[in-house]
Amino acid sequence: MRVSDHALLRYIERILGIDVEAVRAEIALLAAPDSPDLARLVVEDGVVVTVLGEGMRVNRRKMSATKRRRLAYNGEDFRPYDA
Repeated sequence: MRVSDHALLRYIERILGIDVEAVRAEIALLAAPDSPDLARLVVEDGVVVTVLGEGMRVNRRKMSATKRRRLAYNGEDFRPYDA
């Protein structure tokens, strides 16, 4: 049986008792332009869409040119893009 992301999130929140909004706020702090942890985030159109683990990076070759442009941050390459 598959488990949806929604069900997973609600389990984490309601059964494990983790404050999901507090986690969301922590991730938002990491997305601040001056944050040294910004390199761990992938942001699309001003929305954090994923968090990269240690040693991970975005595979730009598998992305369309449009998506690469949208992922550019203030005209500079995100550190996870280093190839």
